Amino acid sequence: MKAGFLLLVSILLLSVIYINHVYAIPSLTPHTNDAATIQWELDGVEDGSSAHNHRSARSFGGWGSIDREPYTATGGVWDDDQMRENIADPFDEGHGFIDSSHSIPQYKFKGAWDANAWDMVDEAFIVWSSITSDRANLRIGIKFKQTTVEAEAEIILLWEDIQEDGTLAITWHPSMAGNPNPGKVTIKFDNDPTNNPTGPPNTGWYLPKDPSGCPADKYHFFSTALHEVGHVVGLGHQTSATDRNEIMYTPQGLGSNGDAVRSDIDTDSQEGARDLYSIPIEHVGIVGGIVVSVDKFGLLAPYIGLASTLIVATIAISVSVKRVNRRKEKQ
Repeated sequence: MKAGFLLLVSILLLSVIYINHVYAIPSLTPHTNDAATIQWELDGVEDGSSAHNHRSARSFGGWGSIDREPYTATGGVWDDDQMRENIADPFDEGHGFIDSSHSIPQYKFKGAWDANAWDMVDEAFIVWSSITSDRANLRIGIKFKQTTVEAEAEIILLWEDIQEDGTLAITWHPSMAGNPNPGKVTIKFDNDPTNNPTGPPNTGWYLPKDPSGCPADKYHFFSTALHEVGHVVGLGHQTSATDRNEIMYTPQGLGSNGDAVRSDIDTDSQEGARDLYSIPIEHVGIVGGIVVSVDKFGLLAPYIGLASTLIVATIAISVSVKRVNRRKEKQ
């Protein structure tokens, strides 16, 4: 009787442990930022920031944040093809995740476009989508794809004259004022930077991906494309003089050696993207007959040890009781 009771307690303990700790274990399903999910941080404990982050202890910050290094988040993050917006300062949403087996955000080139500029914007989305995880226990979910059907697109791309304070491109998130496509992310690229009365004198765009041949009086278009897609991912501007070589720095300079001119994504911006879109890998294992993921073992280990001790003790008591009963039978 006693042995059976202890065995039952052990099994129940494992079950309760699993249920009580499930709030701290992220699933692969996109989730909102609420009272439960903000606990899903690097160590499974809320650190005071409402923006939970599985990869680092960093709070994502915001436009007016003092702590802007090595990156800042703004605008929102993607839960598959749905953008969870956060225009406020500070950025107080948790990470996002785009599961390539589910619904991927799609972008649509709308209206007339220069063919080379089109290719460079397409390449910018590919480069951001190519960021990989740098941790064995984490997977990263950043993915975008092109569509030819506007109704299916979450992101609209325009090639039009801007004529606004030297602005090379503008990104609007779905609910931002002035968005020409309300409810969708919109990027408008200036099709003629020379026609900007307040911008620096220039002779237009340099369209090859490699900036090394960019003349001193032209803007490297691929750098601009990488910068704007960075906003779509969820990264904000960097403005410190120490960040002049980063893709999210503003304003972009002219020529091949201008500020924020590059053909790839700098390390700090990659750090930001990884923090915004990393979640623990789920590997299936079995503990006490309960299916759990390997990355949960760390949190469950102390309790599994206790339950295992109880189970061993239960077996030992059961064996001992049987031996005593046998002795009595012999007597």
